[in-house]
Amino acid sequence: WYHIVGVYDGAKAVLYTNGALAVSTSLSGIYAPNTNAAYPLTFGARSDGGARSYGGLMDEPAFYTNALSASQVAAHYAAATTNAAGYAAQILGQHPAGYWNFNEAFNPPVAANSGSYGSACDGAYLNWSTTIPDLRAPTWPGLETTNMVLQLFGTNGQVVIPPLNLNTNTVTFECLLKRNGAQQSYAGLIMHRNLGGGGASACGLGFRGVNSHLGYDWNDADITYT
Repeated sequence: WYHIVGVYDGAKAVLYTNGALAVSTSLSGIYAPNTNAAYPLTFGARSDGGARSYGGLMDEPAFYTNALSASQVAAHYAAATTNAAGYAAQILGQHPAGYWNFNEAFNPPVAANSGSYGSACDGAYLNWSTTIPDLRAPTWPGLETTNMVLQLFGTNGQVVIPPLNLNTNTVTFECLLKRNGAQQSYAGLIMHRNLGGGGASACGLGFRGVNSHLGYDWNDADITYT
């Protein structure tokens, strides 16, 4: 399992793994929001389709309309791995717009959002996606002893959230991740993407190239794809 976070703070795109800085890339420009309802926020795939599905486990994804600091990111990882006070409490303390625990039972109908956007950002489990028991205390002290995680098979499974219509130029995407082997190039993890009407836009976490390198896209900028 890895804790991964992608941040855009208005000047640079930043990627963290397990609470530590992995890479930072200078990037300017105002984000063009996705206003096309045909392109939702997706977990485990890219909403523009194609063979770009993720295979593995995912849990506790969160979305913020602000840029988390390095110390906040480190505190989140520490909460998952060492803090019995609770990972969820640490996340909710930073007031995410969306936070999905994926604790629903087998073949669940709704992925409930506990962030500030509320039920308007509840999601749907589609195709080959389900939840299984994993990432549990005491191995991960910050998670519940009954914790469930999202399971995806790298085919066409995903969880779909209504479009966010982002109108902010600061953002954070975060989740816990356990991949199942090599991933398809450009497989989506947490992606909010629109290439049609309403303006071209793309942001989120995914994989890059044949080596399954983790990547963070912002504003569909070429520099963030590599």
